[in-house]
Amino acid sequence: MGYLLAAIAGWSSLIILLKLFERKRVDLYVGITVNYFVGAVLAFLFAPQRMPVGEIVQAPWFGMAMAVGAVFMLAFMIYGLSAQRSGVAVTTLAGRSAMVIPVLFAFLVLDERVTLLKIIMLLLVIVAMILILYKKADVEPGTQGSASLTDTLAGKRTLWIWLLPVAVFLFNGTSDTMVQYAQKVTLNDYAASQDLPAFRFIPLFMGTMFLASTATGVVCYAVRSVKQRYVPTVRDLGWGALLGFMNWVCMVGVLNGLNQLDGSLFYPLYYTGTIVVSTAVGVWFFRERLTRLNYLGIVLAVIAIAVLSMQ
Repeated sequence: MGYLLAAIAGWSSLIILLKLFERKRVDLYVGITVNYFVGAVLAFLFAPQRMPVGEIVQAPWFGMAMAVGAVFMLAFMIYGLSAQRSGVAVTTLAGRSAMVIPVLFAFLVLDERVTLLKIIMLLLVIVAMILILYKKADVEPGTQGSASLTDTLAGKRTLWIWLLPVAVFLFNGTSDTMVQYAQKVTLNDYAASQDLPAFRFIPLFMGTMFLASTATGVVCYAVRSVKQRYVPTVRDLGWGALLGFMNWVCMVGVLNGLNQLDGSLFYPLYYTGTIVVSTAVGVWFFRERLTRLNYLGIVLAVIAIAVLSMQ
């Protein structure tokens, strides 16, 4: 359960930091690229299993790690853009609702046990998310405002801004499914062939994945620089490094948590927990106001977490 809590704390911090990127005028491309580089350094630095670069490249999980890393970078970029342009509420809902993709994958491909209680709790989690994130359109003083969940779903924004949360849903669901398969199948099979526990190879997989994300970020930055040259600032590097630390914490929790729990159990707990924590932080630190529906959603989420935790 400790790894689950680390994953929840890490991802909740990512949501908050990405919103602060806009307020602190941190360049999204630079900040996220630095974030993955720092995550890679931490992953390799604290890896309990050492492997030469040549062996890592030849390992059967190397290709999967590179693919996941590239998708992660694109997903993170889209998440950051959506949080800034479509609003945190609808972006968070889109990202968290994506849990249905890895959960269905766990049921249909990984043959995890399907129970009526799991299905009911999964539906309860989705309802809780919608209630927690439901907000009327409002504009913060001194800002141009961002789309609320109601605004965006009602089509009051441009098509481009409406499609960003859809892209968040698809990319998040795909990346989480790839991570789940890598942990449950690719890494476990490789660890078994080496007669070692899978957790010893998790940091190496994570570091390789983060390096692929970094390379993808550098390419995105280079392409953008052709039209718009930008010199990174100390502010970009500092906030990117902080984001990278929390991203590392999050992925340590996710990969090790999946090593201990079924994906159909881990993801509902993980996603619901991040919603509750990020909402609480919004109330305490950003003075966001909650409606009765929001509070009802929190109650339902806590019930779902309690029931699922006993499975």
